[in-house]
Amino acid sequence: MQQKREKNILLLKKHHITISNGDNRLISNFSKLMKRHSIKASVMQNLRENNYKQPTPIQMATIDQVIRGKSILATAPTGSGKTVAYGLGLVHRLLAHRGHKQALVVVPTVELAH
Repeated sequence: MQQKREKNILLLKKHHITISNGDNRLISNFSKLMKRHSIKASVMQNLRENNYKQPTPIQMATIDQVIRGKSILATAPTGSGKTVAYGLGLVHRLLAHRGHKQALVVVPTVELAH
């Protein structure tokens, strides 16, 4: 277990990813995420149709936490997949809690603000 944790930390460092409040549990593929959290088939189909085969390192590190309702602060380079990282978890939670919809998305980059 310690070796896997160290491997995950090295992967994050290699890709210049910093996560606050993270537990370093990485999701290596989207199908594992579906099994763990019962992601709706329509969401998984949308990923496939948009050619998402494997999560990027930032997605590996954060999607599981977003789905579990954890507050996280993550930084990663532009184009690394941060939007899908929080977007997938957000869509899953909104679909799962249809009677109580609530989300806050902070867009701190110029690229996404326009």
